[in-house]
Amino acid sequence: GYFSNLLMFYHPAEDRFTRFYPDDFSFRTICENDNGELFIGTSKLSLFNPATGKTTIIWESPENAHFYDLLLTEDGILWGGMGNSLLLRYNSLNEKKDLFRISPELYHIEDICADEDGSIWLALLGGGLCNFNPETGKAVSYTTSNGLANNTTYSILKDSGGNLWISTDNGISRFNPGTGQFRSFSQADGLKISEFNSDASFVSHDGEFFFGGMGGFVSFNPD
Repeated sequence: GYFSNLLMFYHPAEDRFTRFYPDDFSFRTICENDNGELFIGTSKLSLFNPATGKTTIIWESPENAHFYDLLLTEDGILWGGMGNSLLLRYNSLNEKKDLFRISPELYHIEDICADEDGSIWLALLGGGLCNFNPETGKAVSYTTSNGLANNTTYSILKDSGGNLWISTDNGISRFNPGTGQFRSFSQADGLKISEFNSDASFVSHDGEFFFGGMGGFVSFNPD
């Protein structure tokens, strides 16, 4: 998905692209369901069917806030992180929608990571790391005052031990939710990039982590 009016599918075996034409203009964040359909987040949430070319509008933001991240969990819940500290929960099975404001401050929700206890971890642009419980509405923030490397956070990856790895504007932080302790990594630890960026994280099939930023990307084994 491209930011401006371009959605492409790459066929690896044939080394070619197919362009699609949904009704939305921007494709900053997309998410595929099990049926091969695409959730597309702009200032509204849409569902695009590549086989039929049909776009269905599911929900429109009352504040014209834009989506910055979409996460579809195994139970069919789609989480949408937006501007203005808004978080959308959409149940794709019964089409129920809930909108939460996780902070009185107006942050962009850059990344979403689901926890086994039902809570959601959020990377906030300027607001650090946030843990949100949708059942109680309680939000707990972690910032530089708690040991986070920088409050401008971009991506969250979880390792096999349950630790969260957060890319920021000043290195990468590892967070242990059980102890509440941070350990930050910078150029002094061999990190070649200090400033990371949005939508630039990946876990390979063998568990290797990748984070991209200004000047390239880094990879490491979290264990």
